Amino acid sequence: MKTGLKRVGKYIFLFTVSVVILVITATYFYKSYQKNRSYSLHYLGMEEKKAGDYLKAIKLLSMSIEAYPKDYVPYLTLASCFEELGNIDLAVEEYETAYKLIENSDDKIALHDLKLLKYKLRKLKKVY
Repeated sequence: MKTGLKRVGKYIFLFTVSVVILVITATYFYKSYQKNRSYSLHYLGMEEKKAGDYLKAIKLLSMSIEAYPKDYVPYLTLASCFEELGNIDLAVEEYETAYKLIENSDDKIALHDLKLLKYKLRKLKKVY
């Protein structure tokens, strides 16, 4: 009887380990999917911006941010769309969000963008 209980306990342990591995793997792939979805939506938003359809670009960029809010780049593109439409208050708000995300980054490109963003924010706040 004891060997039967040991065997059941062993199977329960193996099942539990398998479930934990499955959850970790699914979480990893979901996060990867969200990043890729965000990048794709950002690209489409940039294409719409280039074409001059700022409202469609704003919708796509907002979806990009919703998919992966930790990336600062869609915030910059979204802010520039608002700026093109003359909505400086929303542009500044998005630039400031990007600024906060960049400040917490150790990415060298992001830190370079931070310097440019500081200048841009100063300029926008003075003009408007």
